[in-house]
Amino acid sequence: MKLYIARHGETTWNAQNKVSGRTDVPLTEKGMEQARRLAERMSGLPIDVIFASPLQRARHTAECIAEKLGLPVLTEERLIEQDYGIYEGVDCRTQAFLDNKRQFAFRYPQGESMMQVAARTYGLIEELRRKYSGKNVLLVCHGGVIRVMKTYFTDMNNEEFFQYSMDNCGYLEYELEDLSKSVQPEADRDTAEEKSEKKLSVAETSETVKKKRNLEDKLFDTETSVQMLKDAVAGFNEERGWTGLNAANLAMSINIEASELLEIFQWCDPGEADEKARVTEREHFLEELADVMIYCIGMANFYDVDLADCIRQKMGKNALKYPVQMMDEKQKEKKEKKEKKENTDAGDPRN
Repeated sequence: MKLYIARHGETTWNAQNKVSGRTDVPLTEKGMEQARRLAERMSGLPIDVIFASPLQRARHTAECIAEKLGLPVLTEERLIEQDYGIYEGVDCRTQAFLDNKRQFAFRYPQGESMMQVAARTYGLIEELRRKYSGKNVLLVCHGGVIRVMKTYFTDMNNEEFFQYSMDNCGYLEYELEDLSKSVQPEADRDTAEEKSEKKLSVAETSETVKKKRNLEDKLFDTETSVQMLKDAVAGFNEERGWTGLNAANLAMSINIEASELLEIFQWCDPGEADEKARVTEREHFLEELADVMIYCIGMANFYDVDLADCIRQKMGKNALKYPVQMMDEKQKEKKEKKEKKENTDAGDPRN
């Protein structure tokens, strides 16, 4: 199975060096010509399925390719460009934007972090591997998304990731079923200085990705998506025929496991509880915590819950219910009451 990942043609904002995220800007005439030439280059490739971001710049590029191949274009929301929040439309050379761009876990104000992009795109790639095994898939999307998806297949240090950029209508090719094979990235160098097309031949091995995919290996938070955990739990349950569950079964199981977690700390003061969680009952604590989470993930799988979106929405409601300013005021009030009591006790002759 081959996966091709292409970037859209030049847009009006690309030409103006503006940050282009979710704003639905159109292709320029040059961008349309780039798309047509990309279609010519890809017309001989054995592509079976085409997915595109919902934004018109990606969709119009995909349609040029689809017309050559006689295929429909399927819209995939997870391919939409990163949400750059307050930096949308600003000059992409603005220092504040570049500083934020280096902070990979940082969510652009009113926008999205690169880790959030990784969560949705890694999950998409895993889904494509399962659903389209034996077929070749083309994804037409955006520069920011492509930079993140590239890390799924090859290791990059922070500086390499920051500097990486694909030209408009360049594309990457990856082998999804045999990840030890090399890949050949291709980029369209149609700039004012250089009009000819050039192919970049860079062999990229993906041994680290093999480890990420093998759910029997150790999984760590820094390299595991929510979807990978959901797949692991689903696979474990399916192998054992544990599929006839319902909300009541799962909710009771969550409650039972939570009670077993609570039992570890029964009759403990805060210091003792912390000692148990960190040292003396560490293994037991981790096992019970994992059981709670496994059943929660199982319920999410059973009822098709997008956990990341579910948590994001609930945290948004919590933020409205418990605004930072209100909580700061409560903490200040609590501190003042404590100090007042301590001062009163200090003046009590009975003490």
